[in-house]
Amino acid sequence: MDEIKKYVGKDIIVYFDKSKCVHSTNCVKGLSSVFDVKKKPWVNPDNDFSIRIAKIIDRCPNHALTYEIINKEPSLKYLLSEENLESEVFHNNIMIGKCEFNKRNNDLIIIHTEVNPKYGGLGIAKKLVNEVVSYARKNNYKIVSLCSYAKTMLNSDEQFKDVLR
Repeated sequence: MDEIKKYVGKDIIVYFDKSKCVHSTNCVKGLSSVFDVKKKPWVNPDNDFSIRIAKIIDRCPNHALTYEIINKEPSLKYLLSEENLESEVFHNNIMIGKCEFNKRNNDLIIIHTEVNPKYGGLGIAKKLVNEVVSYARKNNYKIVSLCSYAKTMLNSDEQFKDVLR
């Protein structure tokens, strides 16, 4: 019986049971930065975010790969800059996304929301828009959105009805 290999990253531990592997290549095709059979070790759990690695591992047909999440999200810092009129998100002190807005009378106009594609799928854009919503509520602004992402997000959830113009 083969032993289960353990690959420890800072945010996730990946386990591999070779005896269960049917070589579907879901892992390698899904996230080649983490799963690379040409390298030793072939699993490098620090090459992407734990939540994305977990989603790929969940596709493993025979559960040859399993995981234990230590930290679900990267350490991100969200700030709302009134001076720059944007909510910003930083990873390791580098800005990786922003939601830009303008002020007009009693309205905040969301213009654009953008996140570095490397960080896609982690819910960051939603959190950026939520920062603007919190700011609007705190300061009695109504929100008008020119940004298609923010408009869709805000109009699809009743919890934002109070802040929309």
